[in-house]
Amino acid sequence: TKLFAELQREGIDAKGEFTGFFDVTPEKAEHVARIVKNQEKLLKIGKDEVDVFVNIPFCPTRCAYCSFVAVSMKQLRKYLESYVETLKNEISIIKNVINENNFKVRAVYFGGGTPTSIPVPMLKSLIDLCDFKAKEFTVEAGRPDTLTKEVLDMMADTAVTRISVNPQTFHDKTLKLIGRAHTVDDTLRAYDLAKNYDFIVNMDLIATLPGENFDDFKYSVDKAISLNPENITVHNLSLKRGSVLSESHYEPLNLKDAEKMIDYSVSALTDAGYEPYYMYRQKNMAGNFENVGYSVEGLECIYNILIMEEKQTIIACGAGASSKVVFHNEADDNHSVRIERIENVKDVRNYIQRIDEMIDRKKKFFEENNF
Repeated sequence: TKLFAELQREGIDAKGEFTGFFDVTPEKAEHVARIVKNQEKLLKIGKDEVDVFVNIPFCPTRCAYCSFVAVSMKQLRKYLESYVETLKNEISIIKNVINENNFKVRAVYFGGGTPTSIPVPMLKSLIDLCDFKAKEFTVEAGRPDTLTKEVLDMMADTAVTRISVNPQTFHDKTLKLIGRAHTVDDTLRAYDLAKNYDFIVNMDLIATLPGENFDDFKYSVDKAISLNPENITVHNLSLKRGSVLSESHYEPLNLKDAEKMIDYSVSALTDAGYEPYYMYRQKNMAGNFENVGYSVEGLECIYNILIMEEKQTIIACGAGASSKVVFHNEADDNHSVRIERIENVKDVRNYIQRIDEMIDRKKKFFEENNF
């Protein structure tokens, strides 16, 4: 998408270049063109605008495919209270940085892990601290077994505008196999509950999960469409280092089946009125395919676009969080800008112990650079 947009800015036939020089299929080139077109109206960014990311790396269980900075609640529950207090400290410092630089927060994103797996009062204290008056406020509630009326009531009384209810698949046998510790009925219950509120809801699906064939994946796509969430994101299984599947030498479906799954998701979702609006690829993905976010028109998640297109500064807090600073004032004639990253340590215990070091690094960076 970055290359396609760059070619268009230079007056080059991007679609022709993709199919001719890069040997991209016409269908894939059209898919990229559609995403770039859908992003155009969403990438009008003020130079003083930033996003804020907050990482809560706790989950009920660790999924077999997971390589994120996430730990099971059972494993590190004893550190939870200290982690939340440390995170609140970092957020408070970040608020000072934002005010001192006259930044305006466009979007807030609580990721993980599963933010809704921590006690409701703890989550509320973190949400309330992020009182930036952002246009968009997302909380990943991806594990349906963590989504209760209590947590939904709490979020509805705060600035939260978007949540996720992630089935990954609508097959109990697969959920058990990948360590999700919830059922399809849990997903349906959580989604039914969430629709009583005004949240924009995203659902994640994963193609090429263990034990699933094309018909299994097709059923999940069709089921998600029938539920009519505002956003559906289709991931292709990525076997990253550190995941249980990778360490067990799991071999995904053959290329032809993977391609069939991804192609079906494109046609089914667009036929149902969903528009693709962001795309990215991870390492070690089955068939080397892509992840794509789809949305009902006008209800796209701006944060998802900005983090992938690297158009806006994102100030990140929490273990494993990586701030990404975009220097708009240093753009060259080719529209390229300097991007710097400020990374926090990944381990929860190290994060708690070394928080002063990470806060000082952030404060020093913003003090020494001109925006």
